[in-house]
Amino acid sequence: MDKQTAVRTLTKELGDKLGRQAVIEEVYKEQLVRNANYVYQLNNPVLVDFAHGCYYYDDISINGRDMKNLLDLLLRKNNSFTEANYIFLGNTPGGEKTFTDTRFTATAYALIGPDEMNNLEKNFYKNVSSDMFSAMDMLGIKNFAKVYRIYTDSEKFDLESKLIREFVGRVSALEYDSDGEINKAHFDPFGGLDGLNEYFKKMGLTASLSTTEDRKSSAKNYPTLVHKKNILRVIEEIQTKKGLGDSFFDEYLSRLDKDFLKDFFNFVFFLPYEDQNLKVNKDILRLYDNKLDYISILVKEYVKGEYFQDYFDILNSDKQKQVVLTLSTISERNPAYDSFLWIKGFRNMGLDYMKAYKNDTKSFIEYFNSKDNYMRKIILNDIMGCDATNEDVIKWLNENHPELIREVGFNG
Repeated sequence: MDKQTAVRTLTKELGDKLGRQAVIEEVYKEQLVRNANYVYQLNNPVLVDFAHGCYYYDDISINGRDMKNLLDLLLRKNNSFTEANYIFLGNTPGGEKTFTDTRFTATAYALIGPDEMNNLEKNFYKNVSSDMFSAMDMLGIKNFAKVYRIYTDSEKFDLESKLIREFVGRVSALEYDSDGEINKAHFDPFGGLDGLNEYFKKMGLTASLSTTEDRKSSAKNYPTLVHKKNILRVIEEIQTKKGLGDSFFDEYLSRLDKDFLKDFFNFVFFLPYEDQNLKVNKDILRLYDNKLDYISILVKEYVKGEYFQDYFDILNSDKQKQVVLTLSTISERNPAYDSFLWIKGFRNMGLDYMKAYKNDTKSFIEYFNSKDNYMRKIILNDIMGCDATNEDVIKWLNENHPELIREVGFNG
């Protein structure tokens, strides 16, 4: 497949799925062509007339002065327009400089620039034809289609296996010094010792990499070395607890570039929910949160998502604090998730105590106990005027705050 065929293959798909754009302004046309990575004029301009309320092209016409009608007419008559994603409209040769829509030319263009590349990456990740796959590869456009297919299968998209295989493979190739030690810098590609140990802990391992265990040389004088025995102990536990012999791990996953995977990880959290794999998303957060824009992901879930609580519980305490700090600055509030965070101990997040009174006895009681008597009286006054009655809350209040109830009731 040559470049022009690849471009025409992709622009047809872009036009069919996202629509074709008719462009009149000359400055915009020049800008599109100037910024394009690939651009081809697909045919000579064709002549279109508009008269008596109809567009005319050769021997066919369509009623109505509407750009959609014009595009339908062009696509129906001329195959070159079906491969185009842009239609440039212009004056007839020798015509006025100012565009007139009574008689004009239409020219089909196949054009791929940064916006089109982004649309191809973001919109074509499933049910992608082999021709389209080849075209994207030919033009060096990132293609998530193959890895997305594996992502939908939780057994094949085994991130623990990927991490373990990479770690064991690297360790097996190491050369140790005469004391059986190596510099910890060898583990920097995995996030360093701390990053690896965090991964191992999340996997349920008890062994960890250390610059002090089993050392022969002076740990004080040479603080950056790790002993082979310590490394082998970690590998032994991995092989015992996380054996890979029965894994359905897909070998294609092991060959993916780390930057490509990072982009893919951040991509899947923003797909439509029906295209997401929740189990794999949780594994990504658990094992590769350092590669994620986790704050943007959690903010999106907080504002209009379904999985905020699932994802929040996976993050470590430092990352949870960063998320809450960001959430405290946004205007869109989600009372249900604010209540969830309040119960988690983030007391700077507000609680809808009337909603808690109706639906969440535990949250209401915790919230009530956290307030002073002045605020407690306001809360009691509000629930006394509420149509709904939470018998468990009323019983608890009668047992623990009878004086406040009497005072609020007496004062009206």
